[in-house]
Amino acid sequence: MNRADAPAAPWYAARPAPVQTLHVHSRYVDGADTLAAMAEAALRAGLSSLGFSEHGYVPVPVVGEPCWMTPEETARYLAEARALQRTLAGQLALFVGLELDSYGYDAALPLDYRIGSVHLLPGSEGLFAVDESRARLLHELGAAYGGDPLRLARRYYADVAAFAARCRPDILGHFDLITKFDESGAAFLEDSAAYRAHALEALDAVLDAGCIVELNTGAIARGYRRTPYPRRFLLERVRERGGRITFSADAHSAAGVACGLQEAAALARDVGFTEYAVLTADGFVSAPL
Repeated sequence: MNRADAPAAPWYAARPAPVQTLHVHSRYVDGADTLAAMAEAALRAGLSSLGFSEHGYVPVPVVGEPCWMTPEETARYLAEARALQRTLAGQLALFVGLELDSYGYDAALPLDYRIGSVHLLPGSEGLFAVDESRARLLHELGAAYGGDPLRLARRYYADVAAFAARCRPDILGHFDLITKFDESGAAFLEDSAAYRAHALEALDAVLDAGCIVELNTGAIARGYRRTPYPRRFLLERVRERGGRITFSADAHSAAGVACGLQEAAALARDVGFTEYAVLTADGFVSAPL
């Protein structure tokens, strides 16, 4: 076969990595922009593919404002996302998913993929979101966990491990979310052997379940962090175990749709990754990093 007759490289191998983010949010819940605006921003940013992953319904009460769609909103979201998928075919590879919480995982919904995330923990007055605010997290640390950060971390990572084993989502979202407001790691004693043991045990469960681990840059765009989730020592374990990674902007606005993705890719290369997982019409495949 002549070089001119050789098949073109697929879109996910023909462009500098990363070319896809599967974790974005819209006005349906806590995002600033429409689905269409997010897709337009992805095209402007040079992405070849985008996944919609609005927050799925959680049928339990929580302290504070719920951060998910109702079943009726979910139906509207899926219809709009599928319409955009058809409209933009040939311009942008669009996939329709949800970010599903451990308390609201739904395996029956017609989705292209699922992100599974632990947001909620038992608190002093009921379930609370660990990423709602620093004030909420510190309050519950004292009121529900005796002021012991390792006790809270142990519960969080136990829930992550159990969730991954039970539901096996395609992607495990922002693995160490409890560190959102504490990039230094001091509050949760991240340099301690006890903390690392809890986190690594949960990460092993995630990898045993076959979940892809996302390098999530969402907190960077919103000014909470300068580095992605998860921390480097956790990425090193993923690499040692032969686990798969993907890159996620966890964008809540069109401006952040590709925030930090190239920097996250540089970090992954530095850890030793040479490939990352990309969703295609045929499922997840490996693309060169």
